Amino acid sequence: MNEISFHRLPEIPASEIADHMSDPRLVEHMPLLSGTWDIPRVEQFVAMKEAHWAKDGLEH
Repeated sequence: MNEISFHRLPEIPASEIADHMSDPRLVEHMPLLSGTWDIPRVEQFVAMKEAHWAKDGLEH
């Protein structure tokens, strides 16, 4: 069984995030998820989450 570990988004390779967000099994359970998750979109998403973290102390 794989262990779960927690990391900040910038520590995770963008290709892994893109693969995860493009997985049909994930998309099936996230009706608001749309569009293609490529590297530029992941970079934009991570930057947005980091800005929220800097402003509010959490990634929402």
